[in-house]
Amino acid sequence: MTFTEIMAVIIGGALGYWAIDYFLSLNAIKTNHSQKEESIYKNVDSDSIENRWFEILEISRSASKEEISLAYKKKISQYHPDKVSSLGKDLQALAEEKSKEINAAYDFAMMIK
Repeated sequence: MTFTEIMAVIIGGALGYWAIDYFLSLNAIKTNHSQKEESIYKNVDSDSIENRWFEILEISRSASKEEISLAYKKKISQYHPDKVSSLGKDLQALAEEKSKEINAAYDFAMMIK
C-alpha cells in the first residue's frame, strides 16, 4: 500500500466517523427537544388552546403571523417565570402555568397560520 492509499483510508475513516457522530447527535437533540416539549405542555388543555388561542394572546382570530409574534412577546414578557423568581412559590407556579398556556397558544397559532 502506498502512502497516498494509507492517507485516503485514514481520512475516509475519520470523515465517516465524524459524519455518523454528527447525524446521531442531531437525532439525540431532536429526541431530547421533543421530550422536553411534551413535558412543557403536558398540563395544558389542548382543546382549550385550540378554541382560545386568540383570547390568550389577546388578538383577533384573523391576526397575521407578525401580529401573533408581537402579542406573544408582549404576553410572555408579562408572565415569564424569571420575572417573579424573587417572589413566593405560589406566584412562581402561577407565572409558570400562565407561560405554558401562552407558549401553547403561540405554537398553535403559528401552526395554523
